[in-house]
Formats: sequence, C-alpha cells, structure tokens
Amino acid sequence: MKDKHWLWIIPTGVLALAAAIWYRVRIDQMSSPGDSAPVHVLFVTGGPGDYWDETVRGARAAAEKLKVDLDVEAPTDHENPSQQSEILAKANFKKIDGLGLSPLDADGQAELINRITQVTKVVTFDSDAPQTNRTMFVGANNYGAGQLAARLVREALPNGGKIAVLVVNLTKDNIQDRKNGFSDALAAAGADAPKIEVVDVLEDQGHADQCATNIGKALTDHTDLAGFIAMNGSEGPILIKTLRENGWLGKVKLVTFDEAPETIAAVEEGNIFATIVQDPYHFGFETVRMLADLSRSDEFHKPLGYSTYTVSPFAVTKANLEEFRKTAQSRR
Repeated sequence: MKDKHWLWIIPTGVLALAAAIWYRVRIDQMSSPGDSAPVHVLFVTGGPGDYWDETVRGARAAAEKLKVDLDVEAPTDHENPSQQSEILAKANFKKIDGLGLSPLDADGQAELINRITQVTKVVTFDSDAPQTNRTMFVGANNYGAGQLAARLVREALPNGGKIAVLVVNLTKDNIQDRKNGFSDALAAAGADAPKIEVVDVLEDQGHADQCATNIGKALTDHTDLAGFIAMNGSEGPILIKTLRENGWLGKVKLVTFDEAPETIAAVEEGNIFATIVQDPYHFGFETVRMLADLSRSDEFHKPLGYSTYTVSPFAVTKANLEEFRKTAQSRR
C-alpha cells in the first residue's frame, strides 16, 4: 500500500509546475486541424460558478484551436441533475458529433447516457459514469484526492478531533470516490493514531442556504467540533462566510476543494488549512480535444486503448500559495 501512493511525497509545487510546463508544451505542439472535417460538440457542465466557468474556458480554447463548433449548456441551478437530464433529453444528438458531460447522477442518468452513446460519442469529465458505455473520462483521481484530504485533516488536527463532512450530494461518482478514499485513509491510520471522528456527512444539493444551515447544525450539535472537510468547490466560500458571521472563523480547522477566489483568499489569510486543487481548465480542454480526435478518426475507438485520462490533484497551502498562483498564471 505504501508503494502505491509514493506520488504524494513529491512536493506539490514541483508537481504543479511540471504539469503546467508539460501541458503548455503539449498544447503548443498540437498540429493544426487544417482542412479537417467539421466537428460539432455539445459541452454540458454541472451548473453555474467559477469552477464550471473554468472548464468552459478550457473547452472553448480547444474548440478555437481545433476548429470545433462548440455549444455549451448548463443547469440553471448548481448541481441540479433534473435540469441537466432535461438538457440532454432535448438535444438532437443526430446532429452532434460528440458530447462532453459532467454527470450529476451517475446511476440515475446511466440509461440516458447509454441511449446517447448509441448515437454519438460521449466523454465524461470531472465526474464519471463508469457503468455506462461512455468512451472516455477526463478528471482527477478522486479516490486519491480523498486520501489526500484525510492526510491534510490529520496534519491540521495532529491531536485528532471531531469533524463534519460537507457534500453537495452522494450521487456523483467523484464525490463517492472522494468520500471512500477519505474514509479508507482514516481507517488505515491504525488504532495508535489520534482519532479523527466523522460526526456528520451533510448534503446540501447545491443550495447555498442549505449548506449554511448544515454548517450551523454541525456547530450546534457538536460544540466540541474541531473541523470541517468540504468536498465540493462551492462549499469553501460558504464555510468562510458562515463561520465569520457566527464568530467561529479561526476556531475550527478547514480543508476544502477547488480554487474559488474566496477559498484562495482564506488560504492566504490562514483561515483554510489547505484546499485540494484540480485542473478544470485542463478537463475542458482535453474533453473537447478527445472528441475532436475521435470524430476525425477513421473509426470509432478509444484513444490509445485507455478509458480514463486522470490528472493528479494537489494541495494548496499558505506555504506554496504564491508558487501555485504563478503556475496558474503561466497557463493562462
């Protein structure tokens, strides 16, 4: 088990810089599509917000470079599976060469996704639907991200303590993987390690008010609460706002996901111990690139025989924040 996760001992800043340089070189070396056949791609995110906007920015960059006709759709409400399914049900996939989709309910949308795969190519991103016939998945190693989150919580709470877990929902494949990785890593620490006790797993269904209510409930129900782990990017800013309003900011340790401006500012201020950053721009870019390659190939196939294209997440802390900012800027 120790050998399997050797990657995490490499300094995260080094990984981020290396990934950025590799990615920029790769993009710059991509051949021009020239007179290639036109490709029409539908790109469907999980809702509004900075994270999804970044995936769209990457998708549009790939579409411009590769001469892809790109349509972008998103649920009006954050992480709303019904609205996303309605978008998919209304689309005319006979006129679309490929679908880039971040499924919000992997099990509940499986039948719909499989029907779409009978008509066109499907690449999932950010969150997968591995039980379907989708062609590829582009995203983070979410099980590994959950393990990283457990390590960071232990660093933030070296003497152990009670924590609450915030999630949008437990229907998304990526959140299930993060939670499983987190739980497994905590359990693997052994009986001699300081105990980290998960006292609540609270779902907010993408609603800011419900998330704030959940935070307040956790603090009321557990007056000795030591920290929160927020597994969705939308929850970091809500945590900061709610804790500040209730006089709890700085009294509990926080580990979050993603790089919302409010989240990064809280890392800089020391109010968030660490945030686990993915690469949404990369997800969007690679999704459109893969669909363009698939559509212009002589036959329907999985590139290189693989079904998953993963990007390792990494932790941003106050110590490596400036390096992270420089790396992110170099990729703009």
